[in-house]
Amino acid sequence: MSLIEARDISMNYRLEGGRVVPVLRHVSFSVERGEMVAILGPSGSGKSTLLSIIGCYLRPSSGSYRWQEMEVTEASDSRLARLRSSEIGFVFQQFHLLPRANLIENLTLGSAYQHAFANGGAEEKAAELLARVGLASHQSHFPNQLSGGQQQRAAIARALMTNPALILADEPTGNLDSKSAEQIMGLFEEVHQEGRSLILITHNQEIAARCERVMSIRDGVLHEEGAFPRSPPRKTPTRPLASVQVTPNRPRRRSMEWSVGGEAATGVQVAWRNLQRYRSRSWLTMMGVIIGIAAVLSTITLGSYTRKKIIESYESLGVNKLMVRVYPRWYFGARDKSPVTFEQLQDRTDLTPLRKLFPEIRLLSPVLQVFTESIEFGGRAYKEARILGVNDEYFQITRRRLLYGRGLNRFHVDHKRRVCVLGYEVARQLFSRQDPLGRIVSINGNSVQYTCQVLGVLAEQKSNSEWFNPNRQILMPVSLVQMIAQHFESQVHEVNVQVRPGASLTDLTTKIKQFFHLRYGRSAVVRVDSDDLLVEQLKKFLNLFTLLLTSVAVISLIVGGIGIANMMFISVNERLREIGLRKALGARDSDIRRQFFLEAMLLSGAAGMLGLVLGVAGYHLLLFLAGKVFTQVHFEWVFNVSAIVISVASIIAVGILSGLFPALRAERLQITEALRSE
Repeated sequence: MSLIEARDISMNYRLEGGRVVPVLRHVSFSVERGEMVAILGPSGSGKSTLLSIIGCYLRPSSGSYRWQEMEVTEASDSRLARLRSSEIGFVFQQFHLLPRANLIENLTLGSAYQHAFANGGAEEKAAELLARVGLASHQSHFPNQLSGGQQQRAAIARALMTNPALILADEPTGNLDSKSAEQIMGLFEEVHQEGRSLILITHNQEIAARCERVMSIRDGVLHEEGAFPRSPPRKTPTRPLASVQVTPNRPRRRSMEWSVGGEAATGVQVAWRNLQRYRSRSWLTMMGVIIGIAAVLSTITLGSYTRKKIIESYESLGVNKLMVRVYPRWYFGARDKSPVTFEQLQDRTDLTPLRKLFPEIRLLSPVLQVFTESIEFGGRAYKEARILGVNDEYFQITRRRLLYGRGLNRFHVDHKRRVCVLGYEVARQLFSRQDPLGRIVSINGNSVQYTCQVLGVLAEQKSNSEWFNPNRQILMPVSLVQMIAQHFESQVHEVNVQVRPGASLTDLTTKIKQFFHLRYGRSAVVRVDSDDLLVEQLKKFLNLFTLLLTSVAVISLIVGGIGIANMMFISVNERLREIGLRKALGARDSDIRRQFFLEAMLLSGAAGMLGLVLGVAGYHLLLFLAGKVFTQVHFEWVFNVSAIVISVASIIAVGILSGLFPALRAERLQITEALRSE
């Protein structure tokens, strides 16, 4: 059975305008196992096109081409790639050695796509072959450090990496001097004597005469020149260049392990090596993504942190406080009905249920205001004071600070203790330079006189209100004030509520109104006052500010992504020969797509990780410096999970989007066009 057999092959190229140019015309031939054949012809005769068809990387326009029992013209691209990777070795006229890779790397270029090296061993095999072609001491050399003959010997060694059944050589001595050409032909003859088939494309009659059979091609028509007697046996090495292992019936199939796990790991290694060959350009390209990711992480984190701190500072001023006022409705319509008539707020039926129903409520205190005629001590009287009955939580709700002494506690409220805390102005007027703590003051109300012991004095608080000046207040247990006050003054109609951080004041306001409406119907008038509008507007402004900062950071990230995409497109254009060579050595279209895609993902991933580190370090440095400049800012470790998640998602998105289109372009390149590119 013939190793290859072509029947009536024609190849036409279609030019612009629909013009068809024939390159090969009804070519038929066959090559037996172990046969050394020369195809002789001048430039432009179609011999390189024929070699491309024989090498299974160019399909003919018509005719039949069989590799053993397989019809090549009907085989899939992936199957042809497997055939090239295992059964065919290529020796190109221009050598096609990668200039940025040493000889070991050049020989193992196709090992990522060859099943024979699925479990490793490619570098050892490459070193052995280099030694056998006389380049043992040049393994780490780059192609520009070698002579033409040495480069061609390296190309022959690469062709033997997988012990192919067929060697295809395109003008293997065309660029060499006579001495180097003789050495190369000697190597070919040694390879032939080991049982491999060789097809040499040449225009040199002397080279053709050293082959067993010569075919000539002119104007796309192939002619059989005849067979020649075998050259006299040459002295072969004690060890063959590579043992031949021909499995002619079908191309080798890759195992599932190699297809899934092995290819993924190998693809990453190949992509990483390619990036290392262009270190400077890779680093410059990565800088855009590094800065972009650092900016995204920093702006989102600092924006969220600043927003939180500003809201907390406003909350410290009491903006997370609700003032709930509930009064009886004095006028009812004829049809107005209510389940219960409201008179005043009760702790058991109103305030305790509020705490249980709405977890947004952190603290709650009833407030009972009582007018006084005067408060007296030691012959001094202060007539502008106002009594406030509150519980122990009122101090936290209103952020009232004690100048000295202590405030009310739960025991004072539950047992109606006669104690009080004086406002700053009241204490200053009554006691001047005396210590008021523990003193007993007398309070004159409406026809009622009672005393209380001073527990503490409130710190001065600025206020523009004359009617509700906090410095003129006297805070007492609400239970005591209810007991002492007369008639309507003893009824509680106001409650101060502190809302938990993050809770919506607007939503809680609506819920509280609904609660009292369901309980008292139209018999109660409910008002809930707060600074929620200010807080909501502030939150909207801060959200907008954070969004603007993030947008600027995202723009810089997009610029970085465009830089990666641009570099990948440039890389595709610069590496056309490499792409063609990889495909010739067995890379499928999917292998090329995955390689360039992984390169973009690795660039983006490495840059993204560095960007995350730089971002975290950068905003912590800013917080540290801000703490040194502004005493109000305290350094703390801040890690925003949302910002990190968004940054990681951005890294993945940049890698995918920047690598997708260059990878698709590289995948679609034809081998012949890529190899001929300059």
